[in-house]
Amino acid sequence: MNWKKPLLATIGYTVITFVIAIIWHMVLFENLYLSWAYFGENPGFLFGFLSILTQGIILSFAYVFLKLSRWKFVGIAGLYHWTIHVLAFMAKAEAARNVGFFGLETFYLVIQFGLYGVIVGIIWKNK
Repeated sequence: MNWKKPLLATIGYTVITFVIAIIWHMVLFENLYLSWAYFGENPGFLFGFLSILTQGIILSFAYVFLKLSRWKFVGIAGLYHWTIHVLAFMAKAEAARNVGFFGLETFYLVIQFGLYGVIVGIIWKNK
């Protein structure tokens, strides 16, 4: 197996996702996320980074083995991530049970997985 492409995709996913997560959650919409108790008093950036890195590894290596088009793969991965990210958080945090959180996080994930789809397309031009 050629490791270069999945490693590049992992790096791309990790960098893009971590950067937009920080900008989105802690700069652009920080007050909203604080009101929804999205982070605790002391956010664990290392754990967030490790989570994103692990996601990137799993997604990028899974893409190699699955016989799906890029957008089908990214769509399924994004939908799965949405259920465990948005719906699960809304189930746990009463303050986040509103249309604002639902819409903002859903749009964030569309951006995240849309960019990942672009990265996958650039790396695997011929798949």
